[in-house]
Amino acid sequence: MSGSSRRVQSARSNFNDLAIDCTPPSPSERQRDLLNQYATGGRPQPQPQQLQQQHHQQSSIPSQVRGTIDVGAALSFMSDSSTATSYEPTIRPKSERRIPSARSRQDRFRAPEMHLMYTRTDEERLADPDRINLDNRSLDRCPYIRNEPSLRLLNLQHNSITAIANLDHLENLIFLDMYDNRIQRISGLERLRSLRVLMLGRNSISSLAGIEALVHLDVLDLHGNAITTTAGIAHLRSLRVLNLASNLIKDMSPLAGLASLVELNISRNQIQHCIDLVHSAPHLQRLFLSDNLLRSTKGIVGHGAIAELSLDGNAEVTGAQMYREQAVTALPSLRLLDNKRVSDEERRMAGINVRKMEDKKAQEEEVRRRAVERDAAIEHAQEKWREYTRSIRWVR
Repeated sequence: MSGSSRRVQSARSNFNDLAIDCTPPSPSERQRDLLNQYATGGRPQPQPQQLQQQHHQQSSIPSQVRGTIDVGAALSFMSDSSTATSYEPTIRPKSERRIPSARSRQDRFRAPEMHLMYTRTDEERLADPDRINLDNRSLDRCPYIRNEPSLRLLNLQHNSITAIANLDHLENLIFLDMYDNRIQRISGLERLRSLRVLMLGRNSISSLAGIEALVHLDVLDLHGNAITTTAGIAHLRSLRVLNLASNLIKDMSPLAGLASLVELNISRNQIQHCIDLVHSAPHLQRLFLSDNLLRSTKGIVGHGAIAELSLDGNAEVTGAQMYREQAVTALPSLRLLDNKRVSDEERRMAGINVRKMEDKKAQEEEVRRRAVERDAAIEHAQEKWREYTRSIRWVR
């Protein structure tokens, strides 16, 4: 049994008969636990009981593209692209990639002179109509996938693909995972109107030109690339989960129009100023800004929905007096700060300590104000005295 088959079987055993009538893992509340570790680079830990209680909520996907998706299989596709993102963008040498079996090379792929084609048997298609797994096949281009009208999930992880092509006929594709390839630009997806989840972590992408056409995306993973600007993402108004960790981004301002965001990971970049997320992303629940160059948390203070926040690795912010207490007090929904749980008792004590600190600062400010007024009064009196003495000398 191959590694990918074992992952799928393991995921199925965890989820048993669970199926959700929606996009595989979407950032809605019913998948919160699955995506809780996604933006931080961790492996999702599924909790079937919670999903079973919540899976009857209405899907955000239009009815014409809605399909029943096995969440276990979706997670098996997602698992590798959800690993830690603390590295710089790297590509594994081709010699380290697993070589597919002779049968998979001879029976699955047909390679005419100009195109690489992939065809499944009727039995294989009937057994798994909505998923195809082509990871670790040493592919240097996207194969043309034939006779797959029901395909929803396509996994092309861990290959050497340099361009996105030959996919525009997969009109019902919802989940595309091309993690760990050699893709340099985003193109060839304009006609995929059903696409909701796009995983492009660990590639060689430096520009987001072309991303603006994917206006229906719910989940976008671009961690571990070489992106310097997020300008194209501003058009993705439906986006709810965005992972831009480990890139070269300095400016967050293009993200100000993403009002639907629930989760944002922009850790390990070069951000100095955080945009006003209180008004631009009012539904944001999970925010990861670790290992940047932040100077303040002005754009976050007072946000009513943020439940999880990571700011570690920003010395100017986390080194401030009573940093944790102030963060807990300023964010009423916060439950996890820098990967440490915020208890009700900590919140109560933080409120007390922050009020004491504010009272002390107010008293110190009052003392400084009075000192300034006193010094000004003394200076005024001295000036009056000098004027008086000058007038006396003039009279004499």
